[in-house]
Amino acid sequence: MQFRLSVAALLLNVLGATATWTAYQEYLSHLPQHVSKHQGPRPPFSFRPHQPHYPFPKSPARNRNCYVQSHNDMTTDDSEYILAAINKCNNGGHVVFPQNVTYVIGTALNLTNLKHIDIGERLRKMDWSYIG
Repeated sequence: MQFRLSVAALLLNVLGATATWTAYQEYLSHLPQHVSKHQGPRPPFSFRPHQPHYPFPKSPARNRNCYVQSHNDMTTDDSEYILAAINKCNNGGHVVFPQNVTYVIGTALNLTNLKHIDIGERLRKMDWSYIG
């Protein structure tokens, strides 16, 4: 408060104005005691996932099962058989990879434009990192 008084007195002296001490005290009494950057309480906010505005559409029924063939010899590329089964079951089907059958994927598989298709568990567990 003393610094504030001395700055005000210095300004008055520099400007050549003479004010009485009571006038200065009256001026200070009209100033707010504490100026806050926030004028009110903070709005309530919580971190939570936002729900979609509309419910997700229902997925159509899967009414076809397509079994993937294999050469099962660990050398011949089975990509043709896999793509044929995927394309046949596109738009509502299950692609099934029989157990105890080995598949060799030697070429890149184009899996774009697939809709409403379930691909068997064995294909999902494969390492697809080398296919670009």
